[in-house]
Amino acid sequence: MAAPGTYTIGKVVKRLQVTHPTLSVSKVRYLESEGIVHPKRTKSGYRTYSDEDVARLDKALRLQEQYFYPLHVIKVKLDEPADEGEPERRIDGTSPSAEAAADVVEDAVGAGEFTEPLYGLDDACALLDVPSAFVRTMCDVGIIALAKDAKGRPAIERADMRIIRDSYELKRFGLDPRFIKPYLQQVNRETPVIRQILQLVIGRQGSLEDEKTRASFDETLSEIAKLTSSVHEGMLIRALMRDFTYPVTTTNANG
Repeated sequence: MAAPGTYTIGKVVKRLQVTHPTLSVSKVRYLESEGIVHPKRTKSGYRTYSDEDVARLDKALRLQEQYFYPLHVIKVKLDEPADEGEPERRIDGTSPSAEAAADVVEDAVGAGEFTEPLYGLDDACALLDVPSAFVRTMCDVGIIALAKDAKGRPAIERADMRIIRDSYELKRFGLDPRFIKPYLQQVNRETPVIRQILQLVIGRQGSLEDEKTRASFDETLSEIAKLTSSVHEGMLIRALMRDFTYPVTTTNANG
């Protein structure tokens, strides 16, 4: 049992899932292995987290989800004094307030996703810390397509930013864009079915001009996206744990 004022890894995940619904025990352990957080250990070897650790994890996850920062940049930002340095800036150079910071990069299915300005290719690559050659490879494979800004320069749609970032993270494990191509084929198979569900949400209006309809559309799409991702993740983990005869009985959410 954790001492007063400290939390087990299971409780940390439960607290942070309020604002980071997809967070898992394995993700927290991964962030620890990357030096994002350094929990203490009990005599029995269980991890214990302080309020400071929880706050550090929360900030790391926000920087990753909202700003697409890679982990090595997040580690630097976590160690910066809160009252020093330049304020966070959007890619267009403006400085968001604390209240508006969450709107800098919305979830892939968030309202207004496709109406926001495009990211210039160079700016997008700098923000994601991804080589432009990698982005062009993703284009060659057919996972994404470059758009054009108002001046005809190559640009990235906001909805593609997360795909690029996570695809580049997979490259660290030796999984190049060709590995991701089947995901696109799967999405193309799923899209017609989900499109029918969303069409029912829109109803006879046939558009998303109405605010309440748009909110219902966003909520439905977000929930379906989360659930399909969760099912895929669950089946993948199940298959690999079986392949490696993973000792399920020894897993403990507290350590």
